[in-house]
Formats: sequence, C-alpha cells, structure tokens
Amino acid sequence: MNKPDYLILDIDPSENNTFEQVIEVANVIKQILDKAGAKCFCKTSGKTVLHIYIPAAKKYTYKQIKDFAHHVCTLTHEELPNLSTLERNLEKRSKDHIYLD
Repeated sequence: MNKPDYLILDIDPSENNTFEQVIEVANVIKQILDKAGAKCFCKTSGKTVLHIYIPAAKKYTYKQIKDFAHHVCTLTHEELPNLSTLERNLEKRSKDHIYLD
C-alpha cells in the first residue's frame, strides 16, 4: 500500500487576491492543523503562492492523506467562505477567491 512521506496543501490565489489574503488563509490552515496535532511548515512558491508542507512519515495511506487534505481545505473554506474556494474548474471559479488544493 502506498504511504506518502508528506502532504502539500496549495494556497493558490487569483490575480485579484493580495498576498495578505493568502497569509490569512495560511493562518487559518495553521490553526486547523494545530488543533489536529499535525506539524506543518509554510513554504513559498513563486511571488504569491504558499504551500503548507505536512510531514506524514509514511504512517498513513494515500486515501487517508487525501481525505485529511480535503477535510482541512473544507474547514478552511467554512471559516473563510468569501475568500476561499474548493472549485477546481477555472471557468466556474470566482476571480476573487483563493483556490485551496
């Protein structure tokens, strides 16, 4: 069974979002992960994208990691519904929302 070393959450802003908004989303994710007892590290990617790196140490299956990521993104979106989105389709996605992936 495939057990990943880590999980990366991608905080992907639109061209209309500020870096301060990206940081706001990252801080909410950090709070959620702290409550879950998960270690995490923030990494930059380009000018405005942040990645949240979460070590998994091959303790969990791919499905467990994927489900955990989805749950964290869902909780983040519930906390910031006017700022974030889970919509993958670019044509359906708001130009003012940060995509959580």
